[in-house]
Amino acid sequence: MKKATMTLLAAMACNGAYADTIGLFAGVSGWNADFTGDVQSGSESVDLEKDLGLGDDTFIQGYVAFEHFVPGLPNFRLQYTELSQNGQGTLTKTFDGVTFTGDVDTDVDLTHTDLIAYWRLLDNVVSLDLGLQARIFDGEITIKQKGASTNESTTAIDEVVPMLYGAVGVDLPLTGLSVGASLAGLKYSDNRMLDVAARINYEIEVVGVELGWREMQLELDDVSDVDADVDIGGPYLGVSVHF
Repeated sequence: MKKATMTLLAAMACNGAYADTIGLFAGVSGWNADFTGDVQSGSESVDLEKDLGLGDDTFIQGYVAFEHFVPGLPNFRLQYTELSQNGQGTLTKTFDGVTFTGDVDTDVDLTHTDLIAYWRLLDNVVSLDLGLQARIFDGEITIKQKGASTNESTTAIDEVVPMLYGAVGVDLPLTGLSVGASLAGLKYSDNRMLDVAARINYEIEVVGVELGWREMQLELDDVSDVDADVDIGGPYLGVSVHF
């Protein structure tokens, strides 16, 4: 697997398409995403919506990308996604060794930063990027029972997740419109992380407006004694610039 990955990266570095000039790209958007699914730490499954009161909310996401004309070297993209939500629900189950017997407050922080190194294999009306992505989580999930009870569970989420990255785009000549999609993912054993986005962009000069849909899927099987099957997805709207 490692040898095949290194061979693929070497091929991309040798055969990639390179920009004629240096380019700097940036964007920010509001993502209206909905939490669905369940988590389990013990014998009982906890539903994110029904038990913890999580649902849809608007989160901020942004990116900066740097592209260049130097053969063999990857382009770079830095992304940030704020993904923190508070919910109020009723939980009468045991989670993480703590037994809850009433109303609970839940704070979920899945905020993450992505560093992407990618090579552009096509760069004309159709663009194609392939590369590697590292997702850096620095958050936690806290469930606390209301009232006089001291029942509380805190699970730290402090991980770096490597993923494969790909993106494709199509410019619609003479319209200012373009469409595209990106995919990042990792699968090993019965664990899977997938992040998919599709968008349409309208650009005038250096400023663009972008409408899209982003979906994150997370499946964990006995990772740090936690099982999870979680989807976070919804539409987003934002603006972008490039120089």
